Amino acid sequence: MPVVESHHIVADPAILGGEPRIDGHRIGVSDVAIWIAYQGRTPAEVAECYQLTLGQVYAALSYYYDHKEQVDTAIAEAEGRHHEMAARYPQGWRPADGTPAPWDAG
Repeated sequence: MPVVESHHIVADPAILGGEPRIDGHRIGVSDVAIWIAYQGRTPAEVAECYQLTLGQVYAALSYYYDHKEQVDTAIAEAEGRHHEMAARYPQGWRPADGTPAPWDAG
């Protein structure tokens, strides 16, 4: 039986740090995993929200479940970095030269 590849999932060290992602988008497999497996969104919701095909969403889910331990570890590490940065900078990031951050303008 021949193997058919969908070519929906790619990895490039220059994009998202080499994280597997949906081809043509900056949407990582881990993003899709979080939205569906962790947050309970449906594949159709994700496809509609991010202008993806269901094939792209299911390809990301397929990749996730084929590499679940690796992707879950990457998700946990990213969450750890988030908490570390939030603890280190409780007031948020500000430019070192004291100029207002772009989101402070208003």
